[in-house]
Amino acid sequence: MEEKLSNYKLDLEEINQLMQSVKRSNTKLLLLNHAKSLAKEISQLEREITSKSNKKDSTPSAPKRYISELKTYAWDQSDKFVKIFVTLDALSPDKTDVKLDCKFEEKSLNLLIENGPNDRDYTFVVKNLLEPIDVEKSYAKIKTDMAAIYLKKNSEGKSWSHLTSTEKHLKEMKDSAFKDDMSSSSDPQAGLMNMMKRLYETGDSETKRMIAKSWQESEEKRLKGEM
Repeated sequence: MEEKLSNYKLDLEEINQLMQSVKRSNTKLLLLNHAKSLAKEISQLEREITSKSNKKDSTPSAPKRYISELKTYAWDQSDKFVKIFVTLDALSPDKTDVKLDCKFEEKSLNLLIENGPNDRDYTFVVKNLLEPIDVEKSYAKIKTDMAAIYLKKNSEGKSWSHLTSTEKHLKEMKDSAFKDDMSSSSDPQAGLMNMMKRLYETGDSETKRMIAKSWQESEEKRLKGEM
C-alpha cells in the first residue's frame, strides 16, 4: 500500500509539472481533473495507512494529527497578483473550525491548514519564487474545495513566465540540452538519451528523481515487449 501511495504521489508531481507547460485551457482542465482524482486516491490511502498504524500501536498515547502535503494546484496572474489555487477535498457546510495560516517570505510561502477536510491538517510549500513578492500585502483564504493564495507582485505589471526559478531553470536546461543533442546526433533516440543523461548529471535532486523514474518506466516497457 505504501508503494502504491508513493507512485500516486510521483504521478501527481509529474502532472503538476506538465500543467505549467500546457497552453490550451481544455488540456489543462483535463490534467487538473486527473490530478484531483489522484489527490483523492492519495488522501484515501493515507487514511487507510494511518488507520492500520493506529491499530498496531496498542500503547496509549496522545492522538497524533497526520499532516498531508498538498500537491495539486494551478496558478494564474494579473498585473498586481500571482494567484495560486490549491485543490482540497470539499469541506462540509457545517465545518467551522478550519484554521488557515500562511507564512510569506520574499521568495517563498508556507501554507498550513488545520482541521481541514476529513479532519486532517494540510501543508503546501513553494520555494524559490520566480520574483520577489510584497510579504505584507500577500494573503490566503480558504474556499469550499480549494485554498487560494494571492502573492502581491513587487513589480506590478511584470509577467511571470514560471511560478518558481527552479521550474524556469529546468525548462531552460531541457530546451538547451534538446537543441544541442538533436543537432549533433543523426539518431533521434540517441539524442534524446544524451539529453536525459546531461540533465541527470547537472540537475538537482528533484530533476534526478524525475529522470530516474522515467528511465525505470521506459526499461520496464522494453522488457515487457521482449517477453
